[in-house]
Amino acid sequence: MTVTKNHLIFLAIYTALIAAATYFIAVREGSDQPGVPYSQQRELDSLSREFQTLQVKQTQKDSLIAIYKTRVVALDERIDSANTEIIKIRSYYGKKIDDINKYTPTQLDSFFTNRYQ
Repeated sequence: MTVTKNHLIFLAIYTALIAAATYFIAVREGSDQPGVPYSQQRELDSLSREFQTLQVKQTQKDSLIAIYKTRVVALDERIDSANTEIIKIRSYYGKKIDDINKYTPTQLDSFFTNRYQ
């Protein structure tokens, strides 16, 4: 069997048609974006929706973090205020305890009564 010029032309046309059909089926499978297959486009759309959902959740979490930070600052201020008050009380009663040797029994009774009310 000999290969004629017609056989070569037919083979070239056949190869070109198969290549074109493969291109249109595999690459241009009906997507919104040229060159992206439909299945990949669906996956991209799904991931895009998931990303948007995660962004909304992240915004909510950021808002909660801001609220908690505000509460922590308020608690820190209360703790600092309590610590300042403790220091004042400790200083006041420290001076009183230093003077305890000078107290009479009635004054001692009064001191402890006032201190542990």
